[in-house]
Amino acid sequence: LGGSKLDGRVDMARFCTARPRGGAEVRVALAMVLAATVASAADPEACLKMKEIGLLKCKHGGSLYSALNESRLSCSQCECPDEEKWTGVDCSLCKTRESCPPDAEGRKAVGCSFGMGIRPTAEELAQPRGKVLSCACGGDPLSEQACAMQPNTFAMISMKGTGNASSAGDEELPDFEIQITEFAGAPDVPQGPRARRYEYAYPAVWNATLSGCRHSVGPCYGPIKATSCDVIQCGNTSMDCPPPQVKKCPGWEQVGDCGPLPEPNPNRENFWEFHCIPMSMPVNGIDGTLVCERGSEPNATLGEAKCYFYQKNSPFGQGIAIKCKTGNCLYNSTSPPSPGPEPEDTYRVTALVATNLLFALVLGTFIFSSGFFVYKETRKWQLEADFITPQNAERRVPLEFQETLSGGAHAHTGAFYLEWKIESYIVQLRGTAEKRILKNVSGFVSAGERSRGAEMRSETNIFAILGPSG
Repeated sequence: LGGSKLDGRVDMARFCTARPRGGAEVRVALAMVLAATVASAADPEACLKMKEIGLLKCKHGGSLYSALNESRLSCSQCECPDEEKWTGVDCSLCKTRESCPPDAEGRKAVGCSFGMGIRPTAEELAQPRGKVLSCACGGDPLSEQACAMQPNTFAMISMKGTGNASSAGDEELPDFEIQITEFAGAPDVPQGPRARRYEYAYPAVWNATLSGCRHSVGPCYGPIKATSCDVIQCGNTSMDCPPPQVKKCPGWEQVGDCGPLPEPNPNRENFWEFHCIPMSMPVNGIDGTLVCERGSEPNATLGEAKCYFYQKNSPFGQGIAIKCKTGNCLYNSTSPPSPGPEPEDTYRVTALVATNLLFALVLGTFIFSSGFFVYKETRKWQLEADFITPQNAERRVPLEFQETLSGGAHAHTGAFYLEWKIESYIVQLRGTAEKRILKNVSGFVSAGERSRGAEMRSETNIFAILGPSG
C-alpha cells in the first residue's frame, strides 16, 4: 500500500450521500452516477494524470476506468472489452491459446499460461515484457483491512531474464529480476473549480526493481495454507516512491500533507497526492521474497493464485497478501516444466527417519538405565563374616544363617547348608525419599551330590528358593 490519507474516504462519502426528498431523486442520482461511469471509458479527458506518466497502458482495446469525480476509485485499472479473451489490470493477460496473436516470426501460439502459477519459463523470461503478473491487494483478513484504506489497489509485476546463469534454486532458469509498480484509485477531476486541488493526483504510488531473483519450490509462508509454494527470492531491492515519472506537489513530504492551494483558498485546503509511509512499501537495499501457492492450487475459474510478498528485517517485514493472475502467450512450450519432486516428500522421509532414530535412542537409554539400576542394586548385597549387610538398607531383622553340619532336617555329612529370611529391604532414593523393594523374602542354599554314569563324585550345586516376594 502507498500510504494514502483517509480524506479520500470523506470525499467518497460526500460524493455518494445526498439528501433527497423522495425516491425519484435517488433514482436520478444513481442514473447520473451510472451514466458518468459508462461515459468515462470514452471520455478523452478521463485519467489525464495516468496518461501523462504512461505507467499503465491498456492493451487489446481496453480503456482506463474513471468515475470522473473526487472519489478515490479512478485510473488504477483498465476495463477489458472481452473478458473471455483478455484479463488483468492492463488487459494484457490471455485466457486461452486462441486469444493469442502470432508472434513476430509469424508462429501461432501453442499455449497460454493463464492459471498455471507464477513460476516463469525460460521463454517467458525472454519475452519483451517478461512473465507478467496482474495482482490485486488482499487475500487474508489482515491484508483486506489494510487494502480497504486504499481502494482499488493493484500491482503489475514483470519478471525478466538478466542473461546470467542461475547460481541456486531452479537450475533450468537463468537469474532474473522483478519489476513491481503499484497503482491505486485516485480522484479524477479533469475540470471545474475542484480540479486545482487534484493537479498532482497521480494513480501510481511506487515502483521497485528486485534483482538477483531465483525460483525454488518450498514451504509456504504467512497466511498461505497450500501444501507447497513457488518461492522467488531476490537479493536486492531498488525502490522509488513516488515513481520518477510522477511530479511532486508543492511542499511534498514523505509522510504528511502537501502544501496549501494558492489563494484564493477559502477552505484552507492542501493539494492531494499519495505519500510514502515506510511501513506500506518495500525498503531499499535489502532482499525480498514472493511466495505463491503453486500448480493446481490456484483458482481454476479465476486463474488466481494467493501470494505473499515480504522482506525480512524491515518495517515492511510483516508483508502483504496479494492475489495474482498470469497469462503469457506461449510459442515454444505449453506449460512450465516440473521443477522436480516437491521438498515436502524429502522432508517427510527425513522426519520419519529422525523420529525412528530418536525412538530407538530413547528405548536404548531406558534399557541401559534399567540394567544399570539392577546391577547397582545387586552390588549392595555384601557378604560379611556372620550376616549379609545390604547398603542403604533398613536392618529390621538380621539375616539368619543356619549351618547344619552336625545334624538337623537338612543335615548332610560334610555338606554346607545356609538359610535366610528378610522381612524388609528399603533403598534410599534422591533426597530423603525411600522405597521398599523387598518384603518377607526367604530362601536357602546347600551342597548336594549327583551321580554320573558308573562313577560317583561329589559336586557342589548351589541354588536358591525365594519366598513370598517371588
